[in-house]
Amino acid sequence: MDIKNVVSKYNFSILILRFFAMIIDILIFAVIFLYLELAFEGELNIKMIIRIFSVILIYYSLLEGLTGYTWGKLIMGVKVLNKDLSVPGFLKGIIRTFIKILEFSPFLLFGLVSVIFIFISKDKRRLGDVFTNTYVVRMKDLQLLYYNKEKIDSEELNYTEVICHNVLLNSWIKFINLTKELNIKKIIVKQIIPIIISITFILITYKCSDYINISSNKVLTGCKDKYEITLPEGWDENRKLNSDAIFQLSNEKNKNYIIVISENKEDIIKELTLEQYSNIIKSNIHKSIDNARIENSKNTKINNHKGIQFEITGYMNKIKIRYLYIILETKDNFQQIIAWTLDSNYNYDKEKMLNIIKTFKEDENKFNDNESI
Repeated sequence: MDIKNVVSKYNFSILILRFFAMIIDILIFAVIFLYLELAFEGELNIKMIIRIFSVILIYYSLLEGLTGYTWGKLIMGVKVLNKDLSVPGFLKGIIRTFIKILEFSPFLLFGLVSVIFIFISKDKRRLGDVFTNTYVVRMKDLQLLYYNKEKIDSEELNYTEVICHNVLLNSWIKFINLTKELNIKKIIVKQIIPIIISITFILITYKCSDYINISSNKVLTGCKDKYEITLPEGWDENRKLNSDAIFQLSNEKNKNYIIVISENKEDIIKELTLEQYSNIIKSNIHKSIDNARIENSKNTKINNHKGIQFEITGYMNKIKIRYLYIILETKDNFQQIIAWTLDSNYNYDKEKMLNIIKTFKEDENKFNDNESI
């Protein structure tokens, strides 16, 4: 009994096993995307789509291609095999994955066509199985299949030994050496090279997606191009936050806000150090924020400008807010960069807001030129 005869006897249960295997794989993808902060980075964009696609492609191509399993298939007890019971290989893994993505696209009704195809197919195969000539087998049937294969191989080997006994005996050592050499080549070609290709593909994909993401950023300038800050997708100017700020920025969907207030050193009564200026700001925080608590104060540096960074937790209109406060000292100014969001969102959104703050620049030469005029 060969693999084709075995799968032709499968009923509706094989479809159930494959469905739950796919659900498990989807849950694994969800965990990966959450960890990489891809799935919930904001609105769906090209960068996210490229990264999701690369993860799915490598996951299925490597696991199914080189082992016959994904984690979902392993848990549900099914395996992908060629007709000769070997694993599909990396190339077939890629083809199966591309067809799988196509099958679950709107063009094929999000997998409905694939389900119907499995139902009407005599050997219960989807389009990807047919195009790559592979089969999905229950693990409990593998023992019988391997036993039949070994029996056939053994009979063929015995027949060959009877016919070619003298030839095999005289060339035995050469045969063993050649087999070892071929095994090494087989391992390199079928396992090591695909892994190297996959790692290279991931690195190239992520680099390209970063480049694409850069093109979607917006660069804002203020005060006759003296100041500059870069906004990622989802962020816009918001002129209702603080009329004294040179930049008023928001991501309304995530309730994230940033303002930049510049104060010329010449407007300050006495000469202050960065630390003294920072202490004055801290001492006045309670006037605008109820129950303000300052914590995590530390030195920082942004674009070669020294600064002091701290966090503030407090209430505005009975809503708990958390602030990321950075005070920078430039040649002629003190810059107050204030980012805030809901306290419940802060730990997740802090790095995103900080990345925007790090793009803030002051063109000191242009400022000096303007002064001389």
